Amino acid sequence: MRRELDWIEIPGEHEARERAWRVVSAAFATREPVTRTRSWRPLVLVAAGLTVVAAAFSPPGRAVLDEVRDAVLPAGVQRTEAALFSLPAPGRLLVVSAEQGGVWVVRRDGSRRRLGDYEDARWSPFGRFIVATRRNGLYALTPEGKERWSLARREVQSPTWGGTRFDTRIAYVARSGLRVVEGDGDGDRLLARGDIGPFAWQPGSRRQLLHLTTDGLSLLDVDTDRILWRRPFPFHQSLGVSWSADGRRALAVSRFEVRVFDARGRRLRRIVFPRSEIVAASFAPSGHTIGILRREPGTVTDQTRTSVSVLDVDRSGSAKRIFTGRGDFGELAWSPNGRFILVAWRSADRWLFINRSTRFAIAVSGLARQFPRPDGRQPLLLVSNRWSADG
Repeated sequence: MRRELDWIEIPGEHEARERAWRVVSAAFATREPVTRTRSWRPLVLVAAGLTVVAAAFSPPGRAVLDEVRDAVLPAGVQRTEAALFSLPAPGRLLVVSAEQGGVWVVRRDGSRRRLGDYEDARWSPFGRFIVATRRNGLYALTPEGKERWSLARREVQSPTWGGTRFDTRIAYVARSGLRVVEGDGDGDRLLARGDIGPFAWQPGSRRQLLHLTTDGLSLLDVDTDRILWRRPFPFHQSLGVSWSADGRRALAVSRFEVRVFDARGRRLRRIVFPRSEIVAASFAPSGHTIGILRREPGTVTDQTRTSVSVLDVDRSGSAKRIFTGRGDFGELAWSPNGRFILVAWRSADRWLFINRSTRFAIAVSGLARQFPRPDGRQPLLLVSNRWSADG
């Protein structure tokens, strides 16, 4: 119990937490010994008892016990589906099966189309097209899988399509370094050599590319090759970079912290999670709220505690937890309308669609059966930032 309490990060609640612990410890000491079972009933009773005790405490004390209740009860799964019959929100989902497992497009009604043996894929702005990769090639496709053009390059990976609805560019990594090509396949050229980390186009721009190298986090003007600003950031612990939809906030994520910048590179916030490890974080489709997937540090097992939180980076305060569970959770994707967060529960072969407002989740089972690999191996499915609005 104390380990669970220590893991909760609620600034300013230390005294209330200590009062809660003393009361619960005293109650536990007077219990009658019972035989242990593999039932959730004891945990439910403890949580109910804590809720009653919290009523006698100050508002901070009640907040602490709300967190305790969330830590000991199972996740709020509203229902479990045997298959992906439909998406709970409008849009289309790109599903990438890592290590040459293939790429699928899933529509709102649950229908799936396998595009081919591609290694990675991303949507174009507004979801009109798809950029996909194989080991030595870059491909532009329609959502139905028809090839529009292709480009042969060695060791292609990490394609990212940016720009406006009708004027776009694609940034990608090849053996030679970071490269850029026009959305129609023309004008391919090298931007930067060396070790390249995550990168992201500023929304609505085909010129400004945020990217991470060993020199730090930089905003690059692709037309002039000029660095507009550069800030230090730990390259080897980086997990990703992203922009808010309005292009006014930039997010850089590492294992134990997130940093928020404005469009001019001024750091607005640094949020550290010293007792948990970040798995993924990205902006919602509108506003300046981010979703954060984090877990207990150390070796990941079926008992590893994981949480999903949301945080408005423009407001002071801590993140609001909307989900807790145990196991290996590895991906996070926002629905286009911002109502749901899709989390990949890898150790259970499931996806969880978590409603941001109600905190209830819809579980979808049997993913390996629905997205099979050609070689029959268990797939590793990637969905992060691949849920697009209808084009």
